[in-house]
Amino acid sequence: MSKTSQLNQRIVYAGLLRTNIDRGALKSAFEHWNKGNSEVPVDIFDVVDKIVDYIGLGVPEKKALTLGLHTASSELYNDLKPVPEFILGEQASDVASSDAEPQPSEAPQQAAHLNITSRYLQAVSLQIKRNDASTHKELVQAVADEGLLSGLSREVSDWAADNLNAIKLGASVTVEQCQELAHEFYVMVCDFIGPVEIDIIVNNVISDLAKSSEARDFNPQKLL
Repeated sequence: MSKTSQLNQRIVYAGLLRTNIDRGALKSAFEHWNKGNSEVPVDIFDVVDKIVDYIGLGVPEKKALTLGLHTASSELYNDLKPVPEFILGEQASDVASSDAEPQPSEAPQQAAHLNITSRYLQAVSLQIKRNDASTHKELVQAVADEGLLSGLSREVSDWAADNLNAIKLGASVTVEQCQELAHEFYVMVCDFIGPVEIDIIVNNVISDLAKSSEARDFNPQKLL
């Protein structure tokens, strides 16, 4: 099992813990989601929809799950609680084996400013999608048509093609480029939802990211 898949599992487990549902319901919800666990970053609202439709969460639990997933998505793998064996079942041995693999053989960890920027852009995009799916669709098309930051045109094009989920930034992308990209996206979003709403979204996202371990190496406030 890949590290991406295991990270997805830890994020979803952390989100479910925030709902305070009983142990049996948590296990059932996790297993239902895990059947379609993929190698791409977690789509928070897709996860929420699947779990809510399956076990039927009330509004407070749904909000808690969404917040938990947002917070967990900003954390590193080792900062998240492992998924207990009773929930993983047959996959537990695969996870234990993978965690025991020698770390030097893995790819170098991505720089903090790249991870923070990617998570920031994804979280802002997802919040817009949650608030108004049609506006988000128009925003995706605008990013595809108009682009952002000419020096990162390929990365931005791929991001738009992926529905503005996690943007993949190469190791050579600088802090300054990340700041410019975040600013240009902010300005574009203002045209769609206005400065008041985007400021609320951005401040909430930055607040969540500031709680992540990577914020010690790159302050999310630098993207503002």
